[in-house]
Amino acid sequence: MNILIINGSPRKKGLISQMLGIMQVEAEKRGDTAEMVYTNDLTVKPCIGCMVCRTKE
Repeated sequence: MNILIINGSPRKKGLISQMLGIMQVEAEKRGDTAEMVYTNDLTVKPCIGCMVCRTKE
């Protein structure tokens, strides 16, 4: 099974991050593939209505 863990905590070494890290390790022990994404590392920009997405698939 592929598992995506989305970490929205601003602290990479905080309690929530530690808990999610334990969940990731346990999932990998079971043989699953787990990936953690930190939302603070992402660059998210709002839609500006340029409609370029309609010309690309």
